[in-house]
Amino acid sequence: MTDAITAELTPFSSVVGKSVQLIGKDGACVAMLAVLNAEDPEEIGKIVAEMINDNAAPQRGCVVGDISGDKWRAWENGMPTWVDEAAEATRYHRRVDAEIVHRDDEDVWCVVPVHR
Repeated sequence: MTDAITAELTPFSSVVGKSVQLIGKDGACVAMLAVLNAEDPEEIGKIVAEMINDNAAPQRGCVVGDISGDKWRAWENGMPTWVDEAAEATRYHRRVDAEIVHRDDEDVWCVVPVHR
């Protein structure tokens, strides 16, 4: 069982389309799609499931900031620069990656986890 929603073609179909179930992490059907006039209805279901999962999953990682916590490190043309919003900063998947990349950057004072 995965933490994500998956798509499965169901045996139900109508004159104009087929049904695809979106299955939650507990194995229960969370939605049913009526896919009309498609060569591969299960693929359509997978695309919808991927969109749901991408929007539902919290974005995690770390950003690095200055001593005041008002500026955040980003990269522009291969050079470090400061941005005003943490959402615009370079996001590192692991804290250790942020620490390694910026270990010699004397202007960086904090590594902050980001949850969204």
